[in-house]
Amino acid sequence: MPLKLIGRDASGAIEIFAAVETKRRPVDIKEMIPPRELIDPSSWGFTVGD
Repeated sequence: MPLKLIGRDASGAIEIFAAVETKRRPVDIKEMIPPRELIDPSSWGFTVGD
């Protein structure tokens, strides 16, 4: 994982993002699953059928 990112925005201006702190901890699988509204096809206007 990069700790510093230098890039340009849509206008061409330089943007710099840098981590100021990192921590490690045990992560539960439930924290890694996105919310249902992001992965449910019907939320995106798709119909899923048999």
